[in-house]
Amino acid sequence: MKKGTKALSNFTHLECGKVYAADFGDVTFTLNIGYRGAGHEETFSLEQLGIESSDFSTRKELNNLLEKEWKDWVNNFIDGGFTFN
Repeated sequence: MKKGTKALSNFTHLECGKVYAADFGDVTFTLNIGYRGAGHEETFSLEQLGIESSDFSTRKELNNLLEKEWKDWVNNFIDGGFTFN
């Protein structure tokens, strides 16, 4: 590992606190409602999610973008509501 880099689990490196999209592999979104077999997962590249290096400069900013994308994704799989009895 080069001096000035920091290893992260599942990621290659951060240099000088700057995060680069190329440093990250695919992202897997998951949804589970607590019942066996009632889960869903899907894997995307940042490019497929429309996230580019210029969209973020820190890991926190990337996490915020991914959280927004996950919320949009999960809404495609949740269907529910309520009724008065």
